[in-house]
Amino acid sequence: MSRVAMIFTGGTISMRPDAAAGGLVPTLDGAELIAATPGLAGVADLQPIDWGRVPASSLSLAQVLEIADLVQAALDRPEVDGAVVVQGTDVLDETAFAYDLLLRGPKPLVVTGAMRSAEKPEADGPANLRAAVRAAASPELRDQGVLVVMDGLILPADDVLKTHSTAT
Repeated sequence: MSRVAMIFTGGTISMRPDAAAGGLVPTLDGAELIAATPGLAGVADLQPIDWGRVPASSLSLAQVLEIADLVQAALDRPEVDGAVVVQGTDVLDETAFAYDLLLRGPKPLVVTGAMRSAEKPEADGPANLRAAVRAAASPELRDQGVLVVMDGLILPADDVLKTHSTAT
């Protein structure tokens, strides 16, 4: 079974309503997202890495570079076959492109997230996580650069653009 490192950074995929905050806040960590995704553990041997719970629109350049270093360290480990960065979608297109420019090596790196928060019955996070892990574990996707996987699509990082704030 392939081994996939999963770096969790927050975003809509990890959000739940918080009455005190008056809205949605990132609350779920990597283990909770994995547990809430039926069948995910059977796709690959998962190695969750909790970087933080930051909405993507709040990520600084320094944080993106820090995440890139964390991803590179995971991909450099010989026992890891691929990696997934789980983050908010506000700047997912920009961070995926940055990782494509910054990271080296043949192993698949997939960036994914969700357009609908975790508490919604129609949440898209679980399907996106399963598809992203499948892609990261796939030997056929080696040497393809950074990929974005969402809504059943596998796209190259340099061809992704978020065009809508709620549509998948």
